[in-house]
Order: sequence, then C-alpha cells, then structure tokens
Amino acid sequence: MAPASSRTRAVARWIARILAALFVLLWGGFFLHHLDEWYLRQDRFPPAHVTGLMLLHFGFLAGLVAGFRWETAGGLLILACGAAFFGLIGAWKIWHLWMPTLIPGLIWLWLGLQKNSHATGASGPN
Repeated sequence: MAPASSRTRAVARWIARILAALFVLLWGGFFLHHLDEWYLRQDRFPPAHVTGLMLLHFGFLAGLVAGFRWETAGGLLILACGAAFFGLIGAWKIWHLWMPTLIPGLIWLWLGLQKNSHATGASGPN
C-alpha cells in the first residue's frame, strides 16, 4: 500500500476528529442518561449484563476521545468496544445508526497504518 499524501492524511484526520466530537456528544448523552437511570436512581446495583454493556459503551466513548491523541489506540477501542456493544444490544438491523460511529475508528486505524508504513519506509508492492 503506497502512503497517502500528507494532504489526504490531514483531511482524513479532520473528518475523523469532527465525527468523533459529534459522536461523543451524541453517545455521551445516552451514556449519561443510562448512568443516571441504572446507577444513580436505583436502590440496588443493576444486573451484571447491564454493567458489562455500560463498560463497552464507555470503552467506545474513550476510544472516540483517545483517538484525538493516539489514533491507532483510539481506533482499536472504537472498533472493538463499539462492535461488541452494538452487537450485544442487537443493533445490527439498524446499521445506519451505529455504522457511522465506527468511521472515526476506521480512519484512525488507516492513519496509523500510513504512519507505520511511512516510518518503516515501506513503499508497497512494485
């Protein structure tokens, strides 16, 4: 794979950052609502599967934030936790709601691969 131009990488980086910021606001709001509903307004602790889902939800939110500084790590967190979270809640049928959330992760992983191939001097197949 030939490295992309610096302009292409810069545009991709800003697209990922803008989308990540929007998704942190969107999914962060849902997270805070469910945190309040399940943990702050209850007399007892919620079921274990709810806590597991909340941890996955927090994981992909953390990935959306971490990607601003550590693109590869953020991308991996978004994809791993996001795919697990949306899969476990049965959201595969409503792909148009969850698929855009994974786009920053894909972009950041691609940028990480670009950085690694650039650092090692790999020029791709000739």
